[in-house]
Amino acid sequence: MEANSTTSHDAPNTGDLTTRGQRDIADLIIMQQKLALRPAREIAVFNGEPLTYQSFIRAFECLVEDKTSSSQDRLYFLEQYTSDQPRDLVRSCLNMDARQGYAEAKWLLKIFFGNEVKVTNAYLEKALSWTAIKADDGKALQAYALYLRGCYNAMQDLEYLKELDIPSNLRLMTSKLPYKL
Repeated sequence: MEANSTTSHDAPNTGDLTTRGQRDIADLIIMQQKLALRPAREIAVFNGEPLTYQSFIRAFECLVEDKTSSSQDRLYFLEQYTSDQPRDLVRSCLNMDARQGYAEAKWLLKIFFGNEVKVTNAYLEKALSWTAIKADDGKALQAYALYLRGCYNAMQDLEYLKELDIPSNLRLMTSKLPYKL
């Protein structure tokens, strides 16, 4: 008889399950409230500057593309977050089928503004055209150091940015520093 009877240790305690379920629901509500109260993330409008293409497209994919499955919405948001020539390119795709138009608009933006060679040239040109830094100009030195750090970080993703490692380019970049450095 004891073999067939269930003890209180074998049966789940419905009070514990209910309490655990309520705690899980309360935790989910708290998490949702935190998400709702966090600051809104913004996408900077892309104006065609190759140096900002990569950060723009990543932000757009994260904040728009991942949040909507509608190609039509994606295409209109892409138009909203572009200006000047990039916007003209996107607008040229608005009369197409939404799925095809969105894919074409992203491809055109990449070809015209996000091409690795163009992005690399923009980084290199800015580094090489930097004005010489005076010995007593700490702000300019810090700005150049931060820009070069940005170049280094971009090199992680851009194959052609290794151009910055060429000795003649390194000499030119070093020539921007104060003589004593």
